[in-house]
Amino acid sequence: MRQQLRSVPKARPKAQYSSHECIGDISDLKPKAQRVCLFRRVCLNTQSGEWLYYRRANVSLPPVLFERRYGSQFDFRHVSANGGTEEFIALNKHVRYKPHIRWSPTVVDGGAPSGVTWSAPLHLLSAPFVPTNLGHLVWEEAFPLLLGMAQLGVYDEQAVVLRTHACNQSAAGEAVSASEARLCAKFVAGFIAPLQGREARAVEDVAALRARLFPRTVCFQRVVAGGHTSCSSTGSIRGCNPTC
Repeated sequence: MRQQLRSVPKARPKAQYSSHECIGDISDLKPKAQRVCLFRRVCLNTQSGEWLYYRRANVSLPPVLFERRYGSQFDFRHVSANGGTEEFIALNKHVRYKPHIRWSPTVVDGGAPSGVTWSAPLHLLSAPFVPTNLGHLVWEEAFPLLLGMAQLGVYDEQAVVLRTHACNQSAAGEAVSASEARLCAKFVAGFIAPLQGREARAVEDVAALRARLFPRTVCFQRVVAGGHTSCSSTGSIRGCNPTC
């Protein structure tokens, strides 16, 4: 008598969820300059532009932060009763006369889509402040990327920088002249691209990444965001020129 073989069902892929850890000020809803975070297993929806943070549904989770006035907060983006919104991370310096680039991932209940490819290199999310001023670009964009990796203990010589805006774009929606774009590109190539290793790969921006990989969902094993410095205004770091 032939023995009937049973088919063994394939195990379902284990769901992937996001996690994060932060240092700096995590007791205030406002995105503080000192707050820098490492996000694990987050994705970018190239169609909507949203960054997605996947959490387990219907389980007790620790708060994103414990706000000193309002208590536990379980979402990165806070919407107040009057409709105002506070993002979680400050990606560049806060001054009244320049655009403030703030960032939060969108929380999704459930695991990441199955079958996605996770980009292994550490990614550094960066935003320009005054990209045509060498002092500002070095001390308030490039240096904080290096410092954030060191503070979080994830320094990577082959990190990938992902800028929120390209040199031919303005964070305020203003026109950028050809000469300004060239100067910015020169500074980025000289002082931000080297953070990616000796290969000197070109630094990509979010819009270019979305266009290149549209309509896929792009997923990252690790993303560092936040933790900019205000060296040029405080002179708090040795060797910084406060008048730059």
